[in-house]
Amino acid sequence: MILKKVLNNSFRKNLAIFFSGNLVALSITIIIQFVFPKILSVEDYGYYKSFTLYLSFTSLLHFGLKDGIYLRLCEDKFFNRDNNVSYFSFLFFQQLIVLLIMGLLSFCFEIPMKILLLCLALTSLFFIINTYYDSLFQAKKNFLIVSKLKICKESVFLSVVGLMYFLFEKMTIQYILLAFLSSVIFTFILYTFKARKYISIKRISRNDINIIKPIYRRGFRIIMGNFGNQINSNIDKLFVNFFYTVKEFAYYSFGGMFFVLTNTFVSSIATVLLPYLIGDEQENLERKYLKLTKLTTIVSLGLFLYLILMFFLVFFFYQEYTSSILIIALFYGAMVYNIKVNIIQNNYLKTMKLDKHYVANNYIILVIFFLSMLILYFLKIELIWFSLTTSIIMYLRYRLNHYSIQKNFNKKQLFLSHDVLIMGLGVIIFMIAKNFIR
Repeated sequence: MILKKVLNNSFRKNLAIFFSGNLVALSITIIIQFVFPKILSVEDYGYYKSFTLYLSFTSLLHFGLKDGIYLRLCEDKFFNRDNNVSYFSFLFFQQLIVLLIMGLLSFCFEIPMKILLLCLALTSLFFIINTYYDSLFQAKKNFLIVSKLKICKESVFLSVVGLMYFLFEKMTIQYILLAFLSSVIFTFILYTFKARKYISIKRISRNDINIIKPIYRRGFRIIMGNFGNQINSNIDKLFVNFFYTVKEFAYYSFGGMFFVLTNTFVSSIATVLLPYLIGDEQENLERKYLKLTKLTTIVSLGLFLYLILMFFLVFFFYQEYTSSILIIALFYGAMVYNIKVNIIQNNYLKTMKLDKHYVANNYIILVIFFLSMLILYFLKIELIWFSLTTSIIMYLRYRLNHYSIQKNFNKKQLFLSHDVLIMGLGVIIFMIAKNFIR
């Protein structure tokens, strides 16, 4: 009933399509993430998590152009193919230059880092073009194609890993990286075929540069906020990766994997909301904010049960990683407030053109987060408490964004009762987790 009141028919239909597709894709991702700790050594698993961590940052190396294109496509009432060809051509040539620079930099390192960086360079090219295709079809509200190709990418990755497992005596990080790159390239080929009537590549002219300038300007502001958003979601892992051993990073990453999986799903669902807020819901933003905030609090109950099931899974099937159960529990608050930040607040800040708030809020929180981790590190506090710090910082971020958004509404609400419920569930789940590691 709540969902029906919040969403209109078109939104409900596309949300169902996108939700179903992402649920299938996420299920395959979960299988992959639970298989890797079993078939890889702890060190190789740590290298794989390092690769995925740095990939999340190299995916920002479009310097805001892709985000600017997405916003422009969402705002345009009618699709202009000629303009889109200019967008795509500029993005494509830009990413080729980025690929060349990253490829040259990789030769400054030794194996396995050289292989990891080369794979990052190639993957980032196809990954960024694929996310452009995501933006194109999402702006056109064709979520079925996006969902199908997400499933395709994860299925190809899993299939290639499975084939390699049976062909080779031992799985190594090199094989995993090759499988991942194969899945991204295959998806790129399919996406390009699907988008062929909307795109082409042409020589960049002065007129194209004039078309791109305002898009770059807006996109650069957005990516500054996106970078802050991205690094806030991953700075704890970056910090542990830099200051601790690969093995310690592997244990921490295993515990944080559940937060990452939730974040992956949340980020994909958040993309459905933006075109509707910009195009269809401008008159109902305040009411929608209230409804969506209540809905995401209800979701926290589902996350509570989900983590308890994961405790049992880790306890019975991943004895080597049982110490990570406490880390999983302490990430609960981060998971819940990450849903509120990414699905609701980031979209609202962009829709209401509060770009300065979007950027400033992320970097204020980032400074607090980094200083907090430095204190933990120099005081030699146990590694598991970094995950609690992540949850606390995510809550502060939620509160800061909430203040920025509420300033623009007539009716201001604090939703403190929601926080009491979520924090109470967080304490309970931590007490349950402690029983699993006695």
